[in-house]
Amino acid sequence: MAAPQSSSSSVKSQYHHFIPQFILRNYAHVRSPKRRGRGKWHSSGEALHVIDLSSDNPELVESPVRRTFGLTDMYRDFARVSDQQYLEKELSKLEGNAARIIVGIRKAFESGHQDVWIKRHERDSLRKFLFIMKYRGKGFHKRFVGDGMKGYVEDDKELFLKYMREKGFKKPVDVWYHSIKTILELKMDLQGNWVKKLLDGIYRDDAMWFIMHTEFMYLSLCTPSEADTEFLLTENCYNVFEGPQTILRDPKTGQSRFVSWTNFHEFSPISPKLLMVLRSFILPNPEEDKNEGIRKWRENIYKMALGPHANPRAANSILADLPIHKPRNSYSSVSSQGIELLEGEDGSRRSNHRFCFPFFKISTEQTNKINTIFLDNAYRYQTVAFTSRPALKATLEYYLTLPPSQGFKKVGGETNDVQLSYLLKLEKILRKLGSNKKLVYQLRSAELTDDVIFEFMGDMLTKNLPEQPTEFMQLYMKLGGNAETLAKDLDQTRRMINLRIQIDVCTQGLREIKRQDIREKLRDHFCQLVPPRRLWLYLKQIRLMSLKGPASLQTELDQEYGDGPEDIIVKASHIIRTEDLGRLMHFSVVQHVHLLKYPDLDMSANITMDEASAKKLWEITSFAFGSAGSICDCGKIEPASST
Repeated sequence: MAAPQSSSSSVKSQYHHFIPQFILRNYAHVRSPKRRGRGKWHSSGEALHVIDLSSDNPELVESPVRRTFGLTDMYRDFARVSDQQYLEKELSKLEGNAARIIVGIRKAFESGHQDVWIKRHERDSLRKFLFIMKYRGKGFHKRFVGDGMKGYVEDDKELFLKYMREKGFKKPVDVWYHSIKTILELKMDLQGNWVKKLLDGIYRDDAMWFIMHTEFMYLSLCTPSEADTEFLLTENCYNVFEGPQTILRDPKTGQSRFVSWTNFHEFSPISPKLLMVLRSFILPNPEEDKNEGIRKWRENIYKMALGPHANPRAANSILADLPIHKPRNSYSSVSSQGIELLEGEDGSRRSNHRFCFPFFKISTEQTNKINTIFLDNAYRYQTVAFTSRPALKATLEYYLTLPPSQGFKKVGGETNDVQLSYLLKLEKILRKLGSNKKLVYQLRSAELTDDVIFEFMGDMLTKNLPEQPTEFMQLYMKLGGNAETLAKDLDQTRRMINLRIQIDVCTQGLREIKRQDIREKLRDHFCQLVPPRRLWLYLKQIRLMSLKGPASLQTELDQEYGDGPEDIIVKASHIIRTEDLGRLMHFSVVQHVHLLKYPDLDMSANITMDEASAKKLWEITSFAFGSAGSICDCGKIEPASST
């Protein structure tokens, strides 16, 4: 609910659309004035055919474009003394730019063209618009609008509230407004300097999300191959994704928490017949994968992304068969060897580059799957727009009768379950459309909460550990751990590993000096804020990954590399300042890895001007001044009496 307007304010409230009207009009029709009783008439104008789910008796009704898919004062900044509607004005500017591009795309499609060309700056504007469409949505409004810091209850609560305190924000919604404003004003320069500006300018998790969204997914345009199918429009269809999710649900409260998720596809409807699809770069790309190095790199990233799921082998994309590929462009060509740059191109981004987007025809089955994703995520919302009743009927029949084995329509066992209530409403709509198909759904198993899982694992470890703790447990306990904390610490360590991987993926393509700066900031964050026992576990896994590859994560306490230099630091931790312990462990591990990778490294080698000496100099420099930083920056050992 939007914040109430102050009685002393002279600013009028406004209805803010979270789906722009220029898109809604593609779903709209012009209605004629109709009598609605007691001498009153429906006004004429643009309207949408919608399913109204706001009551227990859902209806198929018309709703005016100007009052649908929006909230009153959604983007109004009540904290400002003047120009409280500034954010809505800035959003309107972005919408205006995006509208010109999207209208051009739609006209090319409706004119029967096979593809459409757009310029680089137009593509960048469109990508920014697509992220804002996700970030500005009703779900995010609910996430950020609350009663101060106590009202924020998301999984990242600890980090988010820390960011608020450091930056002086009073309410979560202020962070949201600031992030939207910063992204709207962001200039996406060709050199990529905008990446660091964004990371420094807004809440880091959301900055990383924007980078992933714009740089590590590619855009394609899809249309149903059959005339009698169409794309629905739900309140949050711009906010959902396709991909595996691992969720823990508290059976007592009913609250869910994402443990891990992999985003393969995102969606942005333009019209009932045209959909923008974003596909993750980690999915196979036959054209690029002709290059063996690229193929192996992609496969490794894919395995890393799926590793944290409860069942990685089953964590696949249901839309992997979409017949789409990256847009063609004006600076490269596709050959039997893969992607090749044209003459005069060096791989750098240029303002005169153009991109060609084909209109890919997708099957009815694929269209139904996309609509199923929309519908399955819309159970907390009230409006679904459509244009054709026969198409809506076919879509609802597909969704509501989909076998439970497909993974959709999971409901709780309670009679007041929100999702079950939603599904029953859709079944009523299906009856009104003349169908006798019956709803099929599956009961959700009562997943254990994190606390229950960790308590159980801790109890099992306590009962089964030998009376005399192993050296591993002795070191772990010296850092403040015990059998009860080990399970949760290992879980948090995996999350740290995933964040490290995501940052490396997100910064691909940046200059190495910038990537290194980002890595060092993450290193400092871990060394200063993470409990030493978790950092110790994290460094062990980093060492295993560096020396043996991602597969070593499956055997965290690998016998060959289980003992490492970080253990020596822990053994001497009683004579090391607490604030220095983390950096010293980190330094020792990084240098240990470097020495193992370059076993012939001779620190006293004579350096001449030949190529071999140049390589040797690079190895020595990397060892002495590598990513862990100079030894002078690390922990300083002092007498025990001064700790």
